[in-house]
Amino acid sequence: MRNYWQRGVRLAFVDEVLCWLYGTVKENEDYTLQFAPPFHRLELLQTQSCPDVITSHLELLTIFLQLTSCNCNIRFTDLELT
Repeated sequence: MRNYWQRGVRLAFVDEVLCWLYGTVKENEDYTLQFAPPFHRLELLQTQSCPDVITSHLELLTIFLQLTSCNCNIRFTDLELT
């Protein structure tokens, strides 16, 4: 197990996960991908909507990108996380 996370192994793992997601996820549906200990597996759960924490972070990121694209003088610390 010493060399388990060599670069090639990591890329192969990511490739497998992305292929699995590509074949499983349906368009216009919301999912949560989570790591499920103690069995060390990934679980893909269909949800009714995007979790609020993700939605709020996306809104914050959108505001930040809009402000930085207009060359406004603003620091990331000026934005308040809710």
